[in-house]
Amino acid sequence: MTHTRIHLLTPLLASQIAAGEVIERPASIIKELVENSLDAGATRIEVFVEQGGLERIEVRDNGGGIDYQDLPLAIAAHATSKLSASEDLFHLSSYGFRGEALASIAAVARLRLVSARQDAPHAGQLMVENGVAQPPEPTAHPVGTRIVVDRLFHTVPARKKFLKSVRAEWARVDDVLIALMLANPKVAFELHHNQQPIYQLPALEDDHLLPRMRKLVGTALSDAALSLACAGDGWTLTGMISEPRYTRATADQQWLFVNGRLIKDRQLAFSIKLAYDDLLHGNRQPAFILFVTIDAALVDVNVHPAKTEVRFADARALSDALRYAVRERLSQLSLVAMGATEIQEQTLEMPKTTAPFTPTSSFASTFFAREPATKDWSSRLQAELNWQEGSTQLTETIAQNNHLDPSASLPVTALESMPLGQARAQIHGVYILAENDLGLIIVDMHAAHERVVYEKLKQQWQGQCAAQPLLVPVLIDLSSEQAATLAELLPKLHAKGFECDWLGQQQLVVRALPALVAKANVQALFADLLASFEQGSTVSHYFERQQDNLLATMACHGAVRANRQLTLAEMNALLRQMEQTPNAGQCNHGRPTWVQLSMDALDKLFLRGQ
Repeated sequence: MTHTRIHLLTPLLASQIAAGEVIERPASIIKELVENSLDAGATRIEVFVEQGGLERIEVRDNGGGIDYQDLPLAIAAHATSKLSASEDLFHLSSYGFRGEALASIAAVARLRLVSARQDAPHAGQLMVENGVAQPPEPTAHPVGTRIVVDRLFHTVPARKKFLKSVRAEWARVDDVLIALMLANPKVAFELHHNQQPIYQLPALEDDHLLPRMRKLVGTALSDAALSLACAGDGWTLTGMISEPRYTRATADQQWLFVNGRLIKDRQLAFSIKLAYDDLLHGNRQPAFILFVTIDAALVDVNVHPAKTEVRFADARALSDALRYAVRERLSQLSLVAMGATEIQEQTLEMPKTTAPFTPTSSFASTFFAREPATKDWSSRLQAELNWQEGSTQLTETIAQNNHLDPSASLPVTALESMPLGQARAQIHGVYILAENDLGLIIVDMHAAHERVVYEKLKQQWQGQCAAQPLLVPVLIDLSSEQAATLAELLPKLHAKGFECDWLGQQQLVVRALPALVAKANVQALFADLLASFEQGSTVSHYFERQQDNLLATMACHGAVRANRQLTLAEMNALLRQMEQTPNAGQCNHGRPTWVQLSMDALDKLFLRGQ
């Protein structure tokens, strides 16, 4: 390398280097401009894009505007109206604050800025090309700001090769604007691409998201969305989460906003997904639109050039709180709401189950043993079957009054009180067919009973932390980072049944394990625990998952098997149990336990009325 003297970079080169951190592609420009419009108090924003933003970008707003004298400062680096002292960095309420956006855009593209304030005699116009700004000129323009950007990266043509196709760049623009439109429902938006209107969203009077969700993300998520609102120490959480029946192959419908700003936080996103444990099938992802409002002093947004990452004063406590809040909301979800129907939630007065099960040393062998085919399964559910007597009497009374066969269907009025309706038949010993007031219910009986048994076991095994001593203590070697993490976790591990002592700075002696994981490989167990903790889990939640995995296996073996012929009484008893069981819409592995086919859907199958 040739030795050269230290020298200052030219202002244009310095601006282009800085722009590389802020302006990556057309979507970055649109994000910065729309956020400036929101900071200016705009209630209406229009965005016009040509060729995915590669040819031209225009953003108009009706915000407060810029003073004529301040137009040159607007495109100067590190010039802003949003900060005046370093203390302001810790009390930010605006999207922008660095004063870099317009300067960065002007360094890599041609920019035209037109703006007018309410009290100004005229608007002002400023042109910037090749990083050089022309003097502002008076012009006519309504109150607000209009910014036009074209010739993107013409000053740094090497950057153009990193841009993708028009379709790919437009997809990214669409993603960025969807997030901003979801976060600001009280602002009207218009988006045009290649002179074609894409979105025309009116401003909403409140923060209710559903109308805007339907237009931006479709009806499937909107119909499966659960509202969420809770508060903690210094924070509030609002928004929507998807029911477990609605999942995605990727995390493309996960929006997390902190103080109105869309962020990417692996720990918080992981924690939210943990709330869906045993409700999702395979690697499916939930969908959510969540807004965290937190004291600005407890969050630092000045840690990423694009401001997509933030740092919290206590990230772990917040992630635990979010997981708990989402899990609690899911636990409130009735069976009815988890189906693809519009039945209203209702409290069902159902008989209590038999006496609680108390685990014993012989539990595993008896639980896993397959029942003889001659055993009457309904005898274990006699308490749940008590409802059947009243239902039978009602059926017989209706039959007598209307000269119907006692086995005929109940009228709609009798079915309304039973969301899963009345069992009518069994198909190949696998599926139960039931009739409710909406139409046909199909139930996977093994999956449904598996969830019923699993939820009962979870209630009966809560809080069990018995320790089991190891025959030979196990020595674990740790890195300095792992040792520091475990030093923080040890009090919680002791509470869960571990007995551990330090042997030096980076070695741990394990003398006892919780009975739940007593047969596990100790080295692998601690490696798994540390990895889970680094992802955002906690000790309590980790062992809850271990317990749930064990109980899920037990429930799977203990549930009624496929190809088992059930009587109508047994089928109906299972339906009634499902109506009482949390999360009964999915089995322990996340598969659906039942589906609803409405009369309209059945009519379409047979072309009735067409």
